[in-house]
Amino acid sequence: TSDILPGQTESVDDLGTGPHTMAVDESGRVLFFADLDGSTASDGVIYLDDTLLAQEGSASPVAGRNWLSLSSPELDLDVDGGYVYSGSLDGDSASNLVIIRNGVKFRQEGDEPPAGVEPGAAITSFGSGPVKINARGEVLWFADWDGPTGTDTALFLDDKLLVREGVTQIGGLTVNALRGITDGYTMSPDGRFILFEAELVGGTEGAFLIEIEEGQWNDV
Repeated sequence: TSDILPGQTESVDDLGTGPHTMAVDESGRVLFFADLDGSTASDGVIYLDDTLLAQEGSASPVAGRNWLSLSSPELDLDVDGGYVYSGSLDGDSASNLVIIRNGVKFRQEGDEPPAGVEPGAAITSFGSGPVKINARGEVLWFADWDGPTGTDTALFLDDKLLVREGVTQIGGLTVNALRGITDGYTMSPDGRFILFEAELVGGTEGAFLIEIEEGQWNDV
């Protein structure tokens, strides 16, 4: 705090200290959120080392939409310079939530879920869990959409459906609920292992592992 970041005139008032508001890679690069000591319309910023990636009140990668809020973003870095973060845009509240990968829109509220999952549906939330990026640049993300209750949430790796509420089976039991929360899922840096929390039909709760090998995945 009190530092002035490159390109700014206001000093840092606070730094994001949530579980997913900072990330560091093996080379020492740091992706972080900071709250500046200035107008609340422009005081939230995301930096990668000394490079400004996003600032409230400024243009976002979505054409015609500025950043409204970057408070408590989900952030992550891969090992080869890639990054991912989330934020909220101004304008239409049905399409204000967005995930950005390497400076380009990855997913936005209002988008249709990946092909074949729920044609014609619209994503309504990304939950409160992390967004993770692996060494191949693939993003692990959670989505909720306006489909039938009980089958309208899932965990994805890019466009690949990993686990879907009310559909996926583990050990012969259907997943009754996914945990799209802060500690609900994670991924190893190389992308080989994905760990997630779920409740199965009958009330069994647990942590479950997906191992991905040569482009395939299996729950174990």
